[in-house]
Formats: sequence, structure tokens, C-alpha cells
Amino acid sequence: MGQCSSATIATNASDFTSDKYLPSQAPSSSEDAPAVQAAPSQDLTPPPASSKATPSSPGGARPLTLFACTFNINGSPITAADVDAWLVSHGSTSCDLICLSFQECGTCSNGGLPFPPGSCAGVSASTLSDYVRLGGEEQRSVNEHGDAEFVKAILGTLNENKGGREYKVVADVSIGEPPTSSKVDVMGKMTEWYGFIRTIVLADGRADLGPGKEEDWKVRTMVCPVGEKLSMFSPHKYAAAPDKGAVAVHIPPLDLLLVSLHLSGTNKYGVPERKFDEERRGQLRMISECLEEGVGGERYSKARKVVMGDFNFRCEMRPGEADKGKGGNDWNAVNDEVTSADAGRLEKAFFGFDRLQRWLVKRGVWERTELSNPEAKGDDGAEDEFGPTDEATPSILLNTLDAITLAPSLPVPTFTFKIGEPPPRNYSNKRTPSWTDRIVVGQGVEVEGVGVERTVVISDHEPVWCRCRLK
Repeated sequence: MGQCSSATIATNASDFTSDKYLPSQAPSSSEDAPAVQAAPSQDLTPPPASSKATPSSPGGARPLTLFACTFNINGSPITAADVDAWLVSHGSTSCDLICLSFQECGTCSNGGLPFPPGSCAGVSASTLSDYVRLGGEEQRSVNEHGDAEFVKAILGTLNENKGGREYKVVADVSIGEPPTSSKVDVMGKMTEWYGFIRTIVLADGRADLGPGKEEDWKVRTMVCPVGEKLSMFSPHKYAAAPDKGAVAVHIPPLDLLLVSLHLSGTNKYGVPERKFDEERRGQLRMISECLEEGVGGERYSKARKVVMGDFNFRCEMRPGEADKGKGGNDWNAVNDEVTSADAGRLEKAFFGFDRLQRWLVKRGVWERTELSNPEAKGDDGAEDEFGPTDEATPSILLNTLDAITLAPSLPVPTFTFKIGEPPPRNYSNKRTPSWTDRIVVGQGVEVEGVGVERTVVISDHEPVWCRCRLK
């Protein structure tokens, strides 16, 4: 596993200057696998406000509103219709801030440089190029053209539906490499890239955004690569690769830390999930250490945190090696529960067998429910399949809650679907249906609405959204 050293963190700030923002391709999606029928589309109306709200905004300003959302977009371009369905229809343009978290994004911003310029100054330009790579001039030109269309679809659609608001980019940061169309031999290893981990933060330029104005926010961006994939552009083996990891945006006057992450996936058959979870937990600890150092210990501790992305923890009901084949016993067991159209069976699958839930309930971070199943042993009888009992919980997850649990009706898993098929969509039997895509909120963030948009079918994942108030 790659290491996330202090060289990969931004520690310096930069003034916000929106007129300098220049967007920077969105290749088509990957192969589909055979599939079965998924549960029908769900309309998730906003739940009551969370009871875990904490003190008011800095400086006594009115509570600001944040629309946080995450989408593993599978390298696909996004259209105005997608933006309207995912963002506008769920109230994004009623919010002061919008944070877009992308995984496997087909393009990166501004030729790979973070925005605002210099906001990632704790990482030298030469070091930053280790973690956001574009290749030669032709690839850079393709990226710039594609990203201009990508950002135009987002900003254009939001501002057409602004209702008196005018959104502008206050931060845009990426790590990764452009998607490849197939696997390529790199130093004797077949390698394929799926795109960038990316965060775009938008602010309403007409709103009273609390302490100071956005021009004075001195936004910080941070990059935390923790992967190990070989580069398509360089024979050098880096300490940490940007195929997995996190990018983050810190807005100091708002005490707000926005994190977009992508953790390691399940990529082998016949292997229980606890083997992959060990790597994911390690990546979360490295990301936490990076962010704590980049933001600063005390400031990091008090920051209001919103963590979004493809956590990649899976739902597992049959952990035996013989059960873990493509379309095998585990896939069938989970699929039967989540496509049953029975809310009770769906909740049992989530609270009892979703491994992110089980782990954090076991560690006392998230609340136990009557359906929780943290004590179950692994198929080999291991007493604790979530690591040693004294293993530290990643600080980025402490004092948080899982936003999707506040939905008035639990959505079916957001992964893995047959790409391009209209709802109700089919789950692919390549991987077990799972709630890989999550939004986790910390203290000082009150959830007002959360859901999944099922009509956006450009990926094997479905996009998640969460409307919040910063208290």
C-alpha cells in the first residue's frame, strides 16, 4: 500500500479569484456485465432535521446551507439533464454552497492544477504532477476541451435554475489519470485507469455567506493519494498512487472541511470482504493523518466535516470463499434481499450486513440498532473480522453519522448497475449489490434531506445527494 507523506498535503492558502478559473474530457463508460432486475426507483423525501446538530456558525451569522453530493461517474460525460435530475430537482439551487464529489471523473480541472491557483502550495508543482497526470500535449488538449463541456453542463444548468442565485467556483482539485479504454501492459503488469478523484465547490456569489466574503476565505485544497497503481505516463513507482485516496477543500472562516474520497474496491473472486476491508481501513487512517496535518490539529478537530465518496465497503451475507464467485451464493443472497421490494428485508441487509455499518457500530462510532450485526464472526471463526480491538478508528469518521440512514425510506444499493439501462435498472452479477456511495457528516452539520437519484444512468453507480445546514 502506498504511503501518504507530508509532501502530499497542502498547508498554504490562496485568495479566491473566480475570473481566473479555467475549466479543463469525459470518455465513455466501461463494459457492462450480465444483470438481474433491481428494485424500482424510489422517491426519498427530506427527513426531519438530525438531532446531532451543534453550535451556530462562526461569528453568529445565519446558518448556511450546503448541498453535498457524490457520484462515481465511471469516466462518463455529464449532461444538463443529469445535472437537473441529480442536483436541481432536489433543491441544490436553494443552498448557499454546493459540493460536488466525483470518483472516476473523466477530466480534471485547469490542466491538473488546483483552483484557486496556489491553494495546494504545500505541494510543489513538480510533486503535485506526481498525483495528477495528463501525459502529452494532445492528452492535455483533449482534457481541456472535455472539461470545458463538463463544467459548462454543471454551472450552466445550476445558474439557469438559480432562482436569484449566481454560483461560481471557489475550489476545484483533482488527483489521478485520465481513463484508459482497456488494460495496458505497464512494467509487466496489466493496468487500467478509470479517471480522477475530484471535488468542485460552488458558492452563491449573491448570498451573505457569513464571516467575510468568499474573496477573503483563503480556501485551502489538499491531496491525499493512498493507492498503488502504476502510471500510464511514467515508469517511476511513486510512494503513493492517485488511483485511490482523497482530495479535500478547507474553508477556514466557515470551519468547514469537505472531503471527496475513493477507497480500494473488491477486485478478486473467492475472497471474503474482510480482506479488502483491511486495506480500506488503512487508507482511511492515512487520509485522516494527511488531513489532520494539512488542516492543523486543533483546527482539524473542530472543523465541521462532510466526507463524500465511493467508500467501497460492501454488503456481504455469505463470506465463505466458495460463496464469493461471480454471481455466486453471496451475490444471490444479497440480491434476493435488496430486490424483494420488502422494506424490512432491505433494512436487515443494510444494518445487518453492510460492512461499513458493521465496522463503525462495532467500534461505537455509529449507533447500534435492533438490526445491527457487528458481532458476527468471519467464515474462519475469527473473533473480530474488523481488525484488532485496539486498532485506531480513522479520525475523519469520529463523531459522525451516516446520512443515508436519515432517509425516510432506505434506498436500495447504489452499485453495481448495468450502464445506460433506464430505471428500474438491473444489478450486474459482477459484484454484489452494495451501498458503496456514502455521505458522512460530522458535528455541526444538520441533515435536512438525503436521497439517491435513480434516473441518472450514465454509470454503474447512482449519485447520492444530501441537503445540510451548517449550525
